[in-house]
Amino acid sequence: MFSTLVFTLALAVSVTSPHTNVVGGDEFELNANVTGFEPSSTYYIKALGGDNNYEVLTKNNESWLSWNSSWDSMPQFVSPEATESATLVTVKGKFKDDSSGTKDVKVRIRKVDLDENYDSNLISILVTAKATPTPTATATASPSPTPTTTATPSPSPTPTKKPTPKPTTTNTSTPSPSPTPVVLGEATSTPTVIDTATVNSSGEKSIPNFSILMVVGGLVLSTTAGFSIWKKYREENSA
Repeated sequence: MFSTLVFTLALAVSVTSPHTNVVGGDEFELNANVTGFEPSSTYYIKALGGDNNYEVLTKNNESWLSWNSSWDSMPQFVSPEATESATLVTVKGKFKDDSSGTKDVKVRIRKVDLDENYDSNLISILVTAKATPTPTATATASPSPTPTTTATPSPSPTPTKKPTPKPTTTNTSTPSPSPTPVVLGEATSTPTVIDTATVNSSGEKSIPNFSILMVVGGLVLSTTAGFSIWKKYREENSA
């Protein structure tokens, strides 16, 4: 009898990269040639590198995953049906922003229903730390000078000419003149001498007769009045 021997090829991973130097934080690719797949099987893949393998992040869709993230979150691929030749598998990674120097990187593969890992060989990549952007000084716009408003002088009001008040006339009572004392024996009034002389043809003044009569009459009246007053005074003093 003949027995049938089945040989299972061990899975082998060989990694290459089109990049020999990268900048920390920039994305790069790792190409893995894999042989010994089980046909039509699903596998996980991740990138590792740097000190203790933790400096490289693996990209899955738009997420960046650290080296110790769960396998369920890592990218997956399905092996071909025929496994006679090597299969090329690509994974995307990046170093941390502050990584620098020559770093070793590799690829790790695991079948979804097994706990066994398959690592590739190591390759070296020169990493340059990402430059810290220098803040750009923003020019501060100088404030536009505020236009000075020249005050227009207001026209002075025309003074209203006030009428000068007329002085109030105070009616001052004129005191009545004190009566002039009558002196007994003297005429109380001076006879008015009316010049009624007329000039005659010879150039001499002639006194009319009625003027003479008035003068004589005045003297008589004055004498009579004075005598009456004197008589009355004497009678009063004799009583």
